[in-house]
Amino acid sequence: MDILEETKKLSDGTFERIFSRNDMNFFGIFTYNCHLCNIENLPGESALKTHIGGKKHRGRLLPNYIPNANKFRATLFTLKCEIKFHYFNLF
Repeated sequence: MDILEETKKLSDGTFERIFSRNDMNFFGIFTYNCHLCNIENLPGESALKTHIGGKKHRGRLLPNYIPNANKFRATLFTLKCEIKFHYFNLF
């Protein structure tokens, strides 16, 4: 199973995807978001794998942890809001 397809059951009985992938960043690396832990912009697959191996993330994957649906969806909404930075060469 592709990690980006993994889902978690929420408090209202629906299922949502745990991870999402952003476009490539300035350095040509895909960044990832963990909606379960509310973590944005994990830089690359190795950072994502490290996060997945973490104690807090693994605890939130257990069946007895049921995230609040409204809070979970609120993080999905805020992560969709994009902030663009412009780099200027001042020298």
